[in-house]
Amino acid sequence: MPALRDQLDTTTDGPLPNRFCQVLADRGPLAKVAVPQLLGLLEDDRTWTAAATALGGIGMAGNGARDLLLSRSSTGGAQADLAAWAYW
Repeated sequence: MPALRDQLDTTTDGPLPNRFCQVLADRGPLAKVAVPQLLGLLEDDRTWTAAATALGGIGMAGNGARDLLLSRSSTGGAQADLAAWAYW
């Protein structure tokens, strides 16, 4: 898990953020060590949906993202439902 977490710091383009974040989502609460890196991805318009997917899978362990997810869900954009799901 640490190697994957470290990759999140340098991955912002292409399909890798989505793949990495899906792996984290699949790991569930065990992936909570990656939450600080996911918060950075959540702030980036290119990677926030991947981060929201991971945080939704991590669950309550990722609750440090609640304010960012709430902000993303209230925009009414195309992915607002994803942010709301991850927030919930």
